[in-house]
Amino acid sequence: FYHSLVHWLIFIILLYWVDQRVSRYRQVGFSKVTKSLLRVFSLVIPAVFTFYMVSALHTNYILTKFETTRPTNPDILNQVSNPVVWKDRFDWDVYSTFLNIGLYKQDPSLIQPYIDWSLQIIKDKPRPAFYNNLILAYQGLDDSSKAEQIRAEAQFLFPNIDFSQVNYQPPSQAQSATTSVSDAE
Repeated sequence: FYHSLVHWLIFIILLYWVDQRVSRYRQVGFSKVTKSLLRVFSLVIPAVFTFYMVSALHTNYILTKFETTRPTNPDILNQVSNPVVWKDRFDWDVYSTFLNIGLYKQDPSLIQPYIDWSLQIIKDKPRPAFYNNLILAYQGLDDSSKAEQIRAEAQFLFPNIDFSQVNYQPPSQAQSATTSVSDAE
């Protein structure tokens, strides 16, 4: 709702319409200070809301650009102007990127932040993608018991999705498997 100017305009028009239908008018005198404050706020409040909405649109544009760019370029995320607006989406992009880099480089210090973040967010917002990456993260850390525990939880929460196919292969094994397949041909 707060990202859409059309919704805001309709909301304001509806408020005006309801106000016109049910209000009783009376005269109230304002002091010069009150009049000045009302004038200032009548300029400041729309300016703040406009800035907020424009920054939300800019952040959405940058996140979409990051998500559609191949190969992914993490430097694009530095251009985000208002990460608060799209916090979950921004965090997903950041931590998933760390996870992918950590799995590729086999660096536990890049994998662990995803685990910490996803364990917190799945308490409130369980999503199959979070569980999918969490299984990969635990496998990347060679913690197969936790990976299987997460796989069982994911399978229980999302019975229509097959998590049994989620398996991490270190880059060295993936390359050797590709090499052996090409050698066999």
